[in-house]
Amino acid sequence: MELHSTGILPLLRNRNFMVLWVSQLITQLADKILFVLQILIATSRSFSDYPSPLVSYEALVMISSTLPAVLFGSLAGIYVDRHNKIQVMIFANIWRATFVFMIPLLPNSFFYLLAVVFLEQVFTQFFSPAEQSAIPLVVDKPNLLAANAMIASSMMASLIIGYGIGSPLLNGLTNLLPQFSAFVREGFVGGAYLLSAVMLLLIPVQEQIPKNLKPHLFSDLKQALIYVRRNVPVGGAIVHLMLLYGVLGVLLKLSMNLSKLLLGNQGDFGFFVSATGVGLTLSALILGQFGGYFAHRPLPLMGFMGIGLALFMFAFAPTVVVGVAIAVFLGLHTSLILLPMQTIIHQYTDENMRGKVFGLLNNGQNIAANLPLILVTLVLDTVIISLQNIPEIGVNGERLGFQIVVIACACLVLVLGWWTWHKNRQAIQKLL
Repeated sequence: MELHSTGILPLLRNRNFMVLWVSQLITQLADKILFVLQILIATSRSFSDYPSPLVSYEALVMISSTLPAVLFGSLAGIYVDRHNKIQVMIFANIWRATFVFMIPLLPNSFFYLLAVVFLEQVFTQFFSPAEQSAIPLVVDKPNLLAANAMIASSMMASLIIGYGIGSPLLNGLTNLLPQFSAFVREGFVGGAYLLSAVMLLLIPVQEQIPKNLKPHLFSDLKQALIYVRRNVPVGGAIVHLMLLYGVLGVLLKLSMNLSKLLLGNQGDFGFFVSATGVGLTLSALILGQFGGYFAHRPLPLMGFMGIGLALFMFAFAPTVVVGVAIAVFLGLHTSLILLPMQTIIHQYTDENMRGKVFGLLNNGQNIAANLPLILVTLVLDTVIISLQNIPEIGVNGERLGFQIVVIACACLVLVLGWWTWHKNRQAIQKLL
């Protein structure tokens, strides 16, 4: 069966999908605003029990947010396969809302905040594979590419809007209702999770859930790994997505350094991240609407080649405007990998394995996004310091070091992108 798209219009008439889409958009926005809220709370003066002078508040919040994905991502996928997907999403959002509502009631201790962040993210690991597994339950196969385009677009929009308006919105709520300042921010975010849960009650999905299965956690995990290894299209799609998330993780660090070089401030890196999201959203909408015209094209290979070229240009960006334009170009090519690979996983994964597969994918994506980020950070800082210590280079070491590392990353993306596509093209290209 060929992978194609009938456009976005049929999805707009699909009531169940529209409810699912709006619900996940609300949840995604709540996720981003909650992260901003956690940073605001952690850096407020009331949280004085700073646990370590070597690690920042922001870093500890990020670790607490990402650690559950590594620990529970695959296990949550196994649980999802044994239960109704919509019900899992509903209960996950109810628990997430509960933990958010608890924040004002806790002692002003950073340790309690980290515990809430960790537990809230544990239930996020159950929501994510359930959400991805629910899409094929409400969307016909010919519309899966367009559905993934809309989901990807809303995820990018939530990232851009959530991080952009998070702080002003939360501060505005506090100023608007000062008499409820201790609860208004948490009430808004927790209420968004509850609204999403209530909306999901409107989806009457019937699915086949295996009955009388004995819980065998590790055997299920082994089964998922064997399934991915033997199902070459699905396994190849997962490898493509892990490489893509590795690139996006590295881009976060490179954007910070480019922002410092061009603006003198790392904190303005959001310009480049948001521009990447804009490019991905535009490309996703085009691909979702006209995906049929791109049939039998090596879209993932084109995507990696475009990302590699964008990184080469990124190394020599002379101004912020040019850097933003390059980031948009990079985002345009990102969706050429993201959408077809997500759609292949949806379309060619057995229904009783979707939760496990998306759990593994969620686990792999988090590792792929964080490990290269750490490595590039260490390498980039080391190269810059080494070059600055050379008298002939001196103050130019930061720019030169940045260019060397970015060019090396571009070459690596081109090589790994070509290798990944070459290894899996026979299994994947026949589906595109």
